[in-house]
Amino acid sequence: MFHKKLKSYNCFTDFGYLKIQSTSITAIDAETFGNATFEVIFFRNNSILTKIDPKAFSKSAEAETVQVLGIFNSPQYSDSKQVFELVNYLKVKSKVGFDNIGIEEIPVNAFKTDLQLSYLILNGNKIKRIGKSAFTPLTNLIQLVMIYNNVSEIDSNGLTFNLSNKSLKTNLTVYLNYNNLTENSFHENWANSKPGNRFVGYDINANQIKKLPQRVFESVLLSPATEYLSVGRNPYECDCDMKYLLTDKTKIADKLRNVVCANHLNKTLFSLKTKDLG
Repeated sequence: MFHKKLKSYNCFTDFGYLKIQSTSITAIDAETFGNATFEVIFFRNNSILTKIDPKAFSKSAEAETVQVLGIFNSPQYSDSKQVFELVNYLKVKSKVGFDNIGIEEIPVNAFKTDLQLSYLILNGNKIKRIGKSAFTPLTNLIQLVMIYNNVSEIDSNGLTFNLSNKSLKTNLTVYLNYNNLTENSFHENWANSKPGNRFVGYDINANQIKKLPQRVFESVLLSPATEYLSVGRNPYECDCDMKYLLTDKTKIADKLRNVVCANHLNKTLFSLKTKDLG
């Protein structure tokens, strides 16, 4: 059983799986695991663990063997940069999961290089802001999931992606359900992906969006890189500010999903006529 700090063990070499669960560990220091390398690193229910030095796994970083990294239910990581430094240092591939650990933001340029991540799961944190160009290096990304956070600000290119990977056939889906997004949360260039081999779909259902400002959403909806924008379960006030959506109806209707107008007897936007919006 591990105590407050792990000691260094230099006799180990190659391991498939490291699981640290329900411990009283407060910190994991540099060189803790000596020559050991791991393909899966998994932490769960370590309620007072506040620091993981990336260099604790220096041999795994050198070998670039880490395929999955997960930290769950250890709500002490308000210093968001720490967890992203760990991911970048380890060059994690395949999947990263940080659920319920208290992350408060996605830093600017959170990912420094293409880590070949397919799944990035960040549910149940305290994320308020998605920083500039946070995910752009990740060419393998299939799912980005940030459900049940506090996201209220998406910076320039915060959800812009590199879709050029020709070996991938699966489109990218971004889930931002159950956050605090409003019509004022989005930078004008929040999503600016260039057309590539794939498409990106945005699911921003169940937020607090009342309008879809033309300067913010038209370019996204008309972009050949956008597969869809799903915006259901938001309290829309459909009025003249939304007329542009009906003007470009033939181009937009296939991409914009689930706009229900609370001020028009809960009718869908595309069931209305331009004159209905005043």
